[in-house]
Amino acid sequence: MDDIQLAELVQKSLKGRRYLLIVDDIWSRDIWDSIRGIFPNYNNGSRILLTTRENEVFEHDHPPELEEIGKEIVEKCQGLPLTILLIVGYLSKVARTLEG
Repeated sequence: MDDIQLAELVQKSLKGRRYLLIVDDIWSRDIWDSIRGIFPNYNNGSRILLTTRENEVFEHDHPPELEEIGKEIVEKCQGLPLTILLIVGYLSKVARTLEG
């Protein structure tokens, strides 16, 4: 199976489903850009969590005033991905403002 066939298989498998994808250690934005289009966004609560050493890989779709508090939350989670996921899941259901 080539890359295109594999990408199509993944898209078909995820169509209409809610999913959580965890991608560990993305090394460059080019790699992330080449694979992120495979995963459909149906606005159904699906999430993609990735770890990276590159700051440019992250997309910033959050209010800038929440960035500092987000960093504090992640620091208090001591790098534990399941703890971070739990908090992200909760926070995704509340208002995205400081007054919240």
